[in-house]
Amino acid sequence: MPLNSIKKRYLMKTLGLVTLSSFFMGADASEKPSIDNSCNGLNEAKVINPWLRKILPVQKSTALYFELTNHSNCDFEISDIKVEYARMAMFHKTTEDNGVTKMKHQHSIIVRANSKVVFKPNDLHVMVMGFDLNSVTDNRVKVELLDNNRNSIEFYAPIQEGK
Repeated sequence: MPLNSIKKRYLMKTLGLVTLSSFFMGADASEKPSIDNSCNGLNEAKVINPWLRKILPVQKSTALYFELTNHSNCDFEISDIKVEYARMAMFHKTTEDNGVTKMKHQHSIIVRANSKVVFKPNDLHVMVMGFDLNSVTDNRVKVELLDNNRNSIEFYAPIQEGK
């Protein structure tokens, strides 16, 4: 079975209360900017105020929030994220349409030169699935962001109650 089908089935079981009609339609169809792969903006990026929403030990899904500031003069694209003790992590955007909350998978995140992207509740965030809270020993998890060239930065996100 293809990985996308496995992810979709897992997400449908895990996120059963969320309307998934637009969830698997992919990222926004707006034109993506040209990314200069010779410029490694990720090396000059900084993560600010990261935190992972606290869950009960029996729960397996949570969300990760942070600010990502690009201090370079070039745009870069975050194409993958890895969260310690999680089976999967994906970028999502939450929207509301006529009183119905929807989440839409974002295949990647563009971070413009000298700007920031904010991951926050009820907006752009990282959905963390298959999370094993029982494996966490120091109330924080290691997170790795990767760009298209597989350059990466790592940071720790404390686990805390929602803000």
